[in-house]
Amino acid sequence: MSSVEADNSLEAEAGANLGTLGQQEPNRVSDESAELRLGHLRDTLLRLQAKIDTLAGRDAKTASLVLNRVETVLGKGSVAAQRLVLLAAAYGLERCLFRRCPAAYYTWTLEQRRQFLEPAPTVYHLCKSLILENTRANVDDEASGPGAAPRYVCVILPYPARLHTEKVTQAVRCSSELCQLCPAPRSQVHYQVAPAEQCQRITGYGYNAVTPLGMRTPMPILVASVLEKWLKCCRDDCFWLGGGATDLKLNVSLSDFVRVFSRVHRLPVLIRDITY
Repeated sequence: MSSVEADNSLEAEAGANLGTLGQQEPNRVSDESAELRLGHLRDTLLRLQAKIDTLAGRDAKTASLVLNRVETVLGKGSVAAQRLVLLAAAYGLERCLFRRCPAAYYTWTLEQRRQFLEPAPTVYHLCKSLILENTRANVDDEASGPGAAPRYVCVILPYPARLHTEKVTQAVRCSSELCQLCPAPRSQVHYQVAPAEQCQRITGYGYNAVTPLGMRTPMPILVASVLEKWLKCCRDDCFWLGGGATDLKLNVSLSDFVRVFSRVHRLPVLIRDITY
């Protein structure tokens, strides 16, 4: 089996076995139901691990690291968290780490969060995921004309940075990878942060939990260039972002992030200047 075929097979396995798991927390289902879910997750892990071992370029050491990372969270995480860790393994995110956060995490200062999430060299290594909507798109279609821009984009930016929505609009308008006609007509493109309820509906994640990992509606991703700048200054390639649950954070290599999500979502992942 070729590397591409193996990757596609793994994605199909992940979608079939993990798509509906972990949507409810254990305290919302009976103990028996939760136990059955955990058993199903562990069985799925074994199948996914077997597939990971077959992928080209992944040696036994890498496979062992993935398995250990998954088992660590399986032993103490919620069903939703376990599903997300399994998805990361299925996607092929090799250089990543999950960390569970205490309930008080979002009451802390950024510096306190940085210290908790060590190794995070600076607070600029702590990022958030926001969903922006093209408010001038045709509400009935993803496209509104020959030069139409995407209805939604996900942006990744450091917490200390300020999002510049006009720069997002310009970055999308002038990208031949995102618009069929470049530049797209200004009358068809204007991005604003999507309301919380709409964000949850299209991503499947609530406030402080949004992540591209396992997102209900795949969409293009724009990564703030200021993040890349700070990573280069620190001679680092890893940053933290939401892991799909309010108490779960994901540390991932930027190069892996761009490579994996562009392949899995089959949509562009671009690094652009989108902040003040």
